[in-house]
Amino acid sequence: MTASAAAAAGYTLAAGPVRANPITTSAEGLDTGTATIETSEGAMPAYYAKPTGVRNPPIILVCMEVFGLHAYIKDVRTSFDKVFVRKPAASRPRSREVYLVAKGFAG
Repeated sequence: MTASAAAAAGYTLAAGPVRANPITTSAEGLDTGTATIETSEGAMPAYYAKPTGVRNPPIILVCMEVFGLHAYIKDVRTSFDKVFVRKPAASRPRSREVYLVAKGFAG
């Protein structure tokens, strides 16, 4: 066995097997469920979680920067008192995801 092969084998043994356990969060105190959102291209499944007993909580929408997003943001602004668009610093620079935070559902 060469020195590099021995080093690789030693590292592999030291590192051990990879274990990927899912992170789970308790749903205690939340109303959770699934919904269907109708789009021009068909139904889109969605998951929601909101505090139990809270009326009109703020929402967070994870969106991808694609054609039509600006028009969608304008549409969301008509339904909420305040809408903020954020790209988290932790997001990869090339990532096209943005977060819409909306407060004060107007109906």
